[in-house]
Amino acid sequence: MRKHWLLRGLQVALLAVVIWGVWSRLRPELGRLDAAALARWRPSALPLLASLVAVVVVYLVHAFLWRRIVADITGRTPPPGSVIRVYFVSSLGRYIPGKVWQVAGLALLAQREGVSALGATAASIIGQIGFLTTGCLFLAATLPSWSGSGVAAAAAVAVLVVGAVGLGFLTATPAGARRPPPRAARAPTRVAPAIEALDRVRPGVAALWALGYAASWVLLGAAFTLFVTAFAPASLAHVRYLSGAVAASYLAGYIAIVAPAGIGVREAAMVALLAAVIPGPAALVVSIVSRLWFTAAELLPLAALPWLRPRHPGAKGTATLEVL
Repeated sequence: MRKHWLLRGLQVALLAVVIWGVWSRLRPELGRLDAAALARWRPSALPLLASLVAVVVVYLVHAFLWRRIVADITGRTPPPGSVIRVYFVSSLGRYIPGKVWQVAGLALLAQREGVSALGATAASIIGQIGFLTTGCLFLAATLPSWSGSGVAAAAAVAVLVVGAVGLGFLTATPAGARRPPPRAARAPTRVAPAIEALDRVRPGVAALWALGYAASWVLLGAAFTLFVTAFAPASLAHVRYLSGAVAASYLAGYIAIVAPAGIGVREAAMVALLAAVIPGPAALVVSIVSRLWFTAAELLPLAALPWLRPRHPGAKGTATLEVL
């Protein structure tokens, strides 16, 4: 119990540091942002629309990579409608503090769609490992263009600190609790059976998954470049830097468990990095609008659900997360 409350205290303290850091970084730019500046950085419609289509494709690649992993683990391929429904609805769990809720939601929704909850959870864990690993490699490939920027070093340190504390919350359980938490709250921490499925992964198959996630990072870099050029056309000369900037800011927000969906952390990192290649007010506008851009890309695939096949005929609407 003492360890649990110590971790909770660290969580609150770290969240306060993140909020203070975000405010400190954004306050000067907010002071320079007025109606004239907003009008100056009005986006061009065509590259903005193209970038939105591209980032939707990135999320669809992730969804169907998850489907491929589920099929390779369980031997059963979920139908496209179930994949869209399970993957994109469960992704909304990222807006609840603690990344485990997304995994738990995915397992529960998968079981309701007739997909193995164990396979869905294992595929999600594998997918996140592949996404983070290839993201770090992609960042390393684009990092040299930052010319030894102190901002990059500071961002790397911040990512390590946030990640270390965050992983503590991911694996911690209130050991001294008198009464066990509800089953829905215990389920996210009981992923040992899913992790055991990793032992059945063949290297060749895993390499194909990794290639898929690596390709999605390249596509995300291209999508973000289009997005930034919609506001600042001259930034097209910095494709490699922009690709690295979106990778760094996305990864920082992804592992910042104390911030739901990385809100604030991703934007602050993005402003700090973009300010090196575009004017400060434009960097602030891009970072804020990018949150809407990413969120819209996650929600748009759900609009296709009425035209997709209904849930698995054998699924039970009252299914519970029994596998975990």
